[in-house]
Amino acid sequence: METVERVETRGVVTLNQAIERLVVSKKLCNLRPTYIKGLEAYLKQFANGRGDTPLDAFDVFSIESWLAGREEALTTRASNIGRLSSLFSFAERRGWIVKNPCRQLERIHLEPSPPRILTVSQCETLMRWVQKHRPRAMAFVSLALFAGVRPQETERIDWSAYKDGKVVIDAAASKVRRRRVVDLHDTARAWVEASKDSPLPMTGITRRRFLAAARELLGWTAWPQDVLRHTAASFLMAVHKDAGLVADWLGNSPGILLTHYRQLVSAEEAAAFWAIKP
Repeated sequence: METVERVETRGVVTLNQAIERLVVSKKLCNLRPTYIKGLEAYLKQFANGRGDTPLDAFDVFSIESWLAGREEALTTRASNIGRLSSLFSFAERRGWIVKNPCRQLERIHLEPSPPRILTVSQCETLMRWVQKHRPRAMAFVSLALFAGVRPQETERIDWSAYKDGKVVIDAAASKVRRRRVVDLHDTARAWVEASKDSPLPMTGITRRRFLAAARELLGWTAWPQDVLRHTAASFLMAVHKDAGLVADWLGNSPGILLTHYRQLVSAEEAAAFWAIKP
């Protein structure tokens, strides 16, 4: 069993040692492996070339300078500051440093922008292509595009999750570790029923290969993050007009739905989207 070594004296813990202990602690707290992997990878980038530096040698200026040298979008930078802050807060709680220097960084102000979604025409093109050329991916695409199931959640559920036109995402499968029941729209139900021969769960590597092919189909240089789920949220909001209900199905808060997905598509576009049938 992994344990965290006890270190009493402030200043003796190096950056590499702190990262190693943080990762072990996160594993002991039963956090998602994907989260831990991403956290560790980013912190190792931060430690590159200076991993043996005592942790208390880092201050707000050195962190700010390092961040300034990276070409990152503001949303990415804000997320990564959170990763750095988790390391220094962990060290502060252990008594290895006096205070977390990330708390002295200037706050990044983000301008909310509408999420990128697929057009109705792109949805139609994608589903016909999947139906004909990628039938083993149909369950994943149907659940993501018409029900807003997260990609990682399709790696953790099997066909027992679907019954009587509903999909149950158990707490163990949910990103937010909260059970939810998604009541499928008739169109979503039709696509899921037509997908019964495709496998669930869908492995991450299979999904990534599929998305690379789908990106080429649509003529994109990169696949927009969570574009299928964002599309589902937009068209679910358009047809139901109930942020609380849709948020419950998606595992979001109503505030997120109202901020990002309200009135992204017209009634005519919503009608055309939900008319796409197998």
